[in-house]
Amino acid sequence: MAKNVTTIPATRNRFTADPISSRKKRRVAGYARVSTDMEDQQTSYAAQCDYYTNYMEDAAIREGFSHLWPGRDYDRLYDAALCRAGADWLVGINATRLFSVLYGVTLNVGRVMSPTLALLVKREAEIREFESTPFYVPEISCKGFTASGERQTEKGAAEKICRSCEGQEAVVRTVEKQTKTVQPPRLYDLTTLQRECNRIYGYTAQQTLDYLQALYEKKLATYPRTDSQYLTEDMQGTALSLVNWLRDNMEFGKCCDGEPDIGRVTDGNKVTDHHAVIPTSEITRTGGMRIQREKTAIMPEIMRIDTVGQAIDMQQIDNRRFMFNPDTGVLVLGRQYADTGIINSSHAQELADAGITKDYDGFVRGWIGAGGEYPYGVIHFAPSVDERNITLFERAFDTLEMFARNGGMAPTVIRGFGDRWEQPFCAILPGLKEPEKKPSVREQLKQKPEGRKDRNRKPKQQER
Repeated sequence: MAKNVTTIPATRNRFTADPISSRKKRRVAGYARVSTDMEDQQTSYAAQCDYYTNYMEDAAIREGFSHLWPGRDYDRLYDAALCRAGADWLVGINATRLFSVLYGVTLNVGRVMSPTLALLVKREAEIREFESTPFYVPEISCKGFTASGERQTEKGAAEKICRSCEGQEAVVRTVEKQTKTVQPPRLYDLTTLQRECNRIYGYTAQQTLDYLQALYEKKLATYPRTDSQYLTEDMQGTALSLVNWLRDNMEFGKCCDGEPDIGRVTDGNKVTDHHAVIPTSEITRTGGMRIQREKTAIMPEIMRIDTVGQAIDMQQIDNRRFMFNPDTGVLVLGRQYADTGIINSSHAQELADAGITKDYDGFVRGWIGAGGEYPYGVIHFAPSVDERNITLFERAFDTLEMFARNGGMAPTVIRGFGDRWEQPFCAILPGLKEPEKKPSVREQLKQKPEGRKDRNRKPKQQER
């Protein structure tokens, strides 16, 4: 290990944080800076009037500009940000080079990274050192319920209790009834929303963040990277109007009665940088449905598609299995055999390969492809859908509506649905897109009579 580590004189100024000796350097008269993130306050200037907002809507921004606060109210934020910037240099740059030189490998050290890594290492050590202690609980099975005894550390003691109860009568001495009140769930922060989207839709954490970021950029959702589940007091009016609009315009809100209790989700003391994730008032003007789905190209390997946010063209599919869950909108396309040459044993195997580990029965299954005898595609349900099975019939119908939004056409063949083995898509869903018909050569000539006359004149003009 090296005994003495020094910086090169030519680069010494890189390792000195500039505290900005005079705040006059950061005063700009008549300037207003807009920030949507507290961390953005760490820039080395401040204005006489600062505007800090969590909102992206035009109306909210105009309202904020009409109530600007003096820049001096944010001096403490500036000082804190300046300390963070200095620590990034003093700790991050210096310590990273120091430990990298000492140990001969790149060892990154950072103001945030190192404490976080220390927490992980400490927790991992606690997990490794934990020693589980087995225990035993004697139980007796009664009609309709199971009675449990106290926890025993020795297996023999629990077995002795069980043997003493064999052939005996159990007497219920007291019965207690309790009424429990379950509080409604709080609003979403990013982590809670990611967990719910994974449980319901199978999204990864990154997918949820990407979709939420897209909504934020379209001004349809508030800032996504938040750890708070509450709103501030000045948002009560906005939240109330949003709840009323959602109740009146969304299907899930039509069964809701009574006035919303906004106070349950309002607590400014529990909001740090950003409040909970909620829709913006922009949805009351757009209807919340004008979100363009992302076009997804068909790949030969197994594909897992979110049909709510992604669009495909089924005409590009060539002979592969499909599995669709109408409840979540998740569509799984099996391997395209013409390209991969791989044939799995079942739909269940390809579901597992796509990362679906539960709710197999929620997927409608079949085969899909276009080409050959089916130039406009075929959707083949396997097993066939009997109209007497109301539940399966409705889920299969939802599946057809999904394919209609993703390239299904009027002459697309539907097999194994209802009382007919094979029928055109338009017989089930009228109004589907018809394929474009190219005019024949005779029709093209009829559409251009002047062209023929011109061609007939050319020889005469040449003769002259």
